[in-house]
Amino acid sequence: MKTVDIIQIHEILKGLSLAGLSFKAQRAILKTLRQLKPAAERYAEDMKEATEKLKPEGFEEIEKKAVAHNEALETGSEQGRLQGEELKVVVRVYADFNKRLADYATDLGDEEVEIDPEKITEDDFEKLLSANAEKIEAGKLVLIEEMLCN
Repeated sequence: MKTVDIIQIHEILKGLSLAGLSFKAQRAILKTLRQLKPAAERYAEDMKEATEKLKPEGFEEIEKKAVAHNEALETGSEQGRLQGEELKVVVRVYADFNKRLADYATDLGDEEVEIDPEKITEDDFEKLLSANAEKIEAGKLVLIEEMLCN
């Protein structure tokens, strides 16, 4: 399973109430969470490290200028506001940095991780959905069902 899917499933499952499910289903979901956690945490740590390591030389100064520019725009002040070529440089540096970070995130997210989740019954899955309907986006239902039932 792709890391990006694992992260999404992990985030959803850890926020769900397991009340009303059979103990067997509760245990299966907790074991699944335990399997998903290392990949989700490793991804978060890797992205944090990449955010620091992929910053170009002089990024801190560019960042200060960007913050001052944004504050000037918010307050309507001219002090700190960037103009012309200087603004283009800041925008370009941020765009390049964000693209490199997004490309790396895609690489990490596409990595396959072996997961062997315990399955729950359709009845328990329906109970899980009923108890947590507001916590699960419709688009994520398929991922959760594939993980827990199929």
